[in-house]
Amino acid sequence: MPSKLFWSAAEDFLTAAQKTKSDDPWGLGHESRSVTFYLAGHALELVLKAFLRAKGFSIDDLKNKFGHDLEKLLNQAEAQDLAKFTAVSETHRKLVLLLNDSYKPKDLEYYVAGQKMWPNFRLLEEFIGNILTNTKQFCIENAKYHHGKPTAFLWPADLSP
Repeated sequence: MPSKLFWSAAEDFLTAAQKTKSDDPWGLGHESRSVTFYLAGHALELVLKAFLRAKGFSIDDLKNKFGHDLEKLLNQAEAQDLAKFTAVSETHRKLVLLLNDSYKPKDLEYYVAGQKMWPNFRLLEEFIGNILTNTKQFCIENAKYHHGKPTAFLWPADLSP
């Protein structure tokens, strides 16, 4: 999958997170936040993978080296000069670490019981939005980075688009 498709999916997930954010219209307490934070976490995962894909990382690297670990993805993106595109403050890192506590082990998908600490959604949304905005052109321009190379994603013959 080229970087621009990762990027586009990230934008869609952030939009979905923004639409599900609420002040608890069903009276479910913090449980209703799991969906919003899952969607935001997935948006962050995908935009960081889009950036790394545009930097030359293979699909296998993204799956096997980083998986769903937002901290590892952010660290690698920073090592690949994400700062040239957008600032990553200590506050941003703390937001990512806090979200990663529930996102990485998939607690947000399987509703693991227990008290959760949520990051500030407005700050998280702003951070993800900044990464999206500031990496868009780079991800589009580098979408063909893998075309015809061993790191390309090849569709199985029966699944080709």
